Amino acid sequence: MAKELAILAVSMITLLVAGYAAYSVMELSDTPSPRQVSAEKDYTGELKSIQSSLNDVNKKLEALESDIAELQTIKDALDEIEQTQPVVQKPQTQAFDITTNKNSYKAGESIIITVNGISPQQTVKLDLFSSVNELIITKIVFSDSAGKLVYDMEIPSFLKTGIYKLKATYNNVIDEITVGVTGISQTTDTQTQPDDTEETPDSIVSTYTLSFSLDKTSYTPGDVVWVTGKGEPNKSVVLKMTSPDYEEQTANTTSLSDGTFTPVFILPSDAKAGDWTIVAAQNDKEVKVKFKVNG
Repeated sequence: MAKELAILAVSMITLLVAGYAAYSVMELSDTPSPRQVSAEKDYTGELKSIQSSLNDVNKKLEALESDIAELQTIKDALDEIEQTQPVVQKPQTQAFDITTNKNSYKAGESIIITVNGISPQQTVKLDLFSSVNELIITKIVFSDSAGKLVYDMEIPSFLKTGIYKLKATYNNVIDEITVGVTGISQTTDTQTQPDDTEETPDSIVSTYTLSFSLDKTSYTPGDVVWVTGKGEPNKSVVLKMTSPDYEEQTANTTSLSDGTFTPVFILPSDAKAGDWTIVAAQNDKEVKVKFKVNG
């Protein structure tokens, strides 16, 4: 559009100059009187100025054509880059939520809680409320080095049958679910088994021993705690690390065919100084080891 306007302006100026030149020739063809000759104005300067303006316009038109060609080259290059640029999908992050392994439990059982969508080595607050919002249990637990958090919350044996609310809080975000609890009735509590009742295979205590040790006896905040243990082969082992102010971090693992297990814990960067404990549980056995964290 700019180029067309410039060409139109040049055409108009050219017509004006041509008209003026023709008019001047006609006047010069007449024999002027001495008075007319003395009064006639010299337009040479104006003609030179018009010619100079025309030259400037031509130069600007040439520069404009050059700029248009350069812009077209840049546009073609950008189009080629856009066509060859791979589309990068933004990674999808898992939403923060809380789940349980079952919807209903008996009093005395453990709720296996899984919390998703959290970063590694972060704290999550777990609360169990009654149907009338009475706080029953509260725990502060840590995710592991991969951001996984699985926690076994034992249901108190005194809970009555009803619907309970389980709430998880992480970075001021709350997710909650409901679980059913079947309490032990009074008649069930008073029932006793005959003395001569035979043990069933399920009640036989495992003959395997459970033990574990740590790579050190004292650590500093941020250290990795290496656990080496042995128990019944191919069985689940749950380990809980507890700080002096009762914050817990849980690790779930499974022993190998030779009974060994080697989970790790990572101490938080702000780990509190003092006596810490790790408890390992497998089947009906439980073992505890203490260690220190230096300030």
